[in-house]
Amino acid sequence: MRILFQMYHAGELHDLGIIKDGDVVESIEEGFEDWICWELSQPTTPDLDDPDGILEAYEGPHLIAKVVCE
Repeated sequence: MRILFQMYHAGELHDLGIIKDGDVVESIEEGFEDWICWELSQPTTPDLDDPDGILEAYEGPHLIAKVVCE
C-alpha cells in the first residue's frame, strides 16, 4: 500500500512524499526523508508498516496521509 503525505501551506495542499511498506519510495519535497526519520524517533508515531495507524495519526487538518494507487 502506498501512502502519500501532504500538508497545507499558504492555503494550498502540497505533496511531500510517498511511503510503501514502511519505506520512503518517493521524496517529492526536499527533507521528506529526514522528517520521516525524525517522526519515527517520536514515541507517539506509529510504525511506517502500519498503514491504518499512519492514516489515523495523519488525518489533518494541516498534515494528511492518504492511500494512493500503485
